[in-house]
Amino acid sequence: MQVGDIVSIKDEWRIFEFYYGLGVITLIEEGNDATGPWKTYRVQWNDDFLFHSEDQLELISESR
Repeated sequence: MQVGDIVSIKDEWRIFEFYYGLGVITLIEEGNDATGPWKTYRVQWNDDFLFHSEDQLELISESR
């Protein structure tokens, strides 16, 4: 996944009060901590943005 890709959140990660719809990846951050390497995706949803791990997201359309 890369910045500009359109994603949806997988069903098992949905919070029932929050409508996700489709989102756009706007930032990817990577780093290392005591548990090892990590990568997080900032996704702009309709009304807000949230950070997710790759396993929480489903790729809908790749940006060019």
